[in-house]
Amino acid sequence: MAHWALKSEIETLEGERDKAKHGAITAKRELDGLEQLRVESSVKLGAVNAKVDEKRAQAAEIDRRIAEKMAELDRLNGEIGEKIELRNEVGDDLQRESARLESLRQGTRAAERDVEELRPIAAEVRRYEGAGRAERGTILDSIAARCAGAARAARAAIEELGDRIWALMRPRKAKTEQRSLDDVMREATEAARASEALSRGHVAPTNSRPRGQAR
Repeated sequence: MAHWALKSEIETLEGERDKAKHGAITAKRELDGLEQLRVESSVKLGAVNAKVDEKRAQAAEIDRRIAEKMAELDRLNGEIGEKIELRNEVGDDLQRESARLESLRQGTRAAERDVEELRPIAAEVRRYEGAGRAERGTILDSIAARCAGAARAARAAIEELGDRIWALMRPRKAKTEQRSLDDVMREATEAARASEALSRGHVAPTNSRPRGQAR
């Protein structure tokens, strides 16, 4: 009786042993599967980390390019600002030169009017050359008056032109140009004085000769 009980217990233990072996085999298979998954996950994780590093490198390169473009944009903005300033300066120069040219044109027209005023004097001189003694005195007085008037008009025109040029050149504040303008003003004044002196010189000797002949 005890023998059969012991044998039954042994068979039960052997059945449990077989189940345990089967469970161990199943667990081993599951463990192998998990290990395979771990390896695959590790590989995938490595690939993901590599892609992350690659994307970070690309982002850093993009940041570097953006910085270069921003620097280039700043440089271009600076050049554009310089071009705008230069354009404004050129525009101001053009306006000053246009105003100066207009003043010179007005001065030229004034000089042309002065020339027109001198034509009657030349006509009087020619008339004097063909006139008689009695008529020459009157002609000389007319020539003297016309020359004096022309000299005054020339001086006024030169002074007006000088004032206009001075007003145009003043904003430049350039000493060389100011000195050049002073030279122009001095030469213009001397020319006016010479014109007046020349007019008087033509009148005085001729005016004295007929009176001497009349005596």
